[in-house]
Amino acid sequence: MTLVILAAGLGSRYGGLKQLDPMTDAGNFIIDFSVYDAIRAGFDQAVFIIKRENLEQFRETIGNRIAKKIKVKYVFQDANDLPSGLKLPAGRTKPWGTGHAVWCARDLVTDNFAVINADDFYGAETFRHLAEHLSKPNLSGIPAHHCMVGFRAGNTLTENGTVSRGVCEVGEDGRLIRVTERTKVEKRGRGAAYLDDDGTTWTKLDKATGEKGDDGAGILVDMDENYVYFTLPDGRTVTWKPSCAASTKRLCRPIRSNANSICRLRCRRRWRRDSATLRSTRPSRSGRA
Repeated sequence: MTLVILAAGLGSRYGGLKQLDPMTDAGNFIIDFSVYDAIRAGFDQAVFIIKRENLEQFRETIGNRIAKKIKVKYVFQDANDLPSGLKLPAGRTKPWGTGHAVWCARDLVTDNFAVINADDFYGAETFRHLAEHLSKPNLSGIPAHHCMVGFRAGNTLTENGTVSRGVCEVGEDGRLIRVTERTKVEKRGRGAAYLDDDGTTWTKLDKATGEKGDDGAGILVDMDENYVYFTLPDGRTVTWKPSCAASTKRLCRPIRSNANSICRLRCRRRWRRDSATLRSTRPSRSGRA
């Protein structure tokens, strides 16, 4: 299986080539994590789609290291490389998008393949899902047997302003119906919302998933060095400072696994049991809206 990696972006908003900036003290790049996870999932070839003028810098910085672990090839995204009958508009210098980048790799990719961005972090589970799908025999008889790995919007945002995201709509049969680009998506508590085209209306998206992959309906836990924050289903947050001297980070796993019990203990008689979740009846001393 081949991993096609889109690395020809201009980085105009970032101010440089993100894919060539290290992210850790050890000098690792974002793409290092993706390739590592992909190899473990069963991918055996990486095809980098880059700009021709970046070849030597990219090969020296990233490619040569990765080539020690997996077969590596390079493709140049050339704006003039178009399907028959199409021509580059006069005056256009900006590269085409994702579809064109994949088109440029058509001669080097001869087996099942997955496409990722060089400057996004996906996690090992993403590559396991892709590998599982691409390894299945195609019994439908349709040559193009595609899939897409989606993420809950609330799990992909930061506190640092709005971002662009593709909002996916899936039918009852699990097949993708459409992807709608939303250019202003922001974090709202544990979930997300996007600004409609009218420029004034915010539409809510899903909640973030919990640590165990639930649908966000239970209690969610955040923590820093001193405090633990329990976000309840009704949106309120209970703040707790453990009395022990140990850092909350050392308590991370037991706190998350016992969130319901801890909240009931901290707010006993202030909260009522409602099915499998906790709902607020009135604020407690340890609670804040």
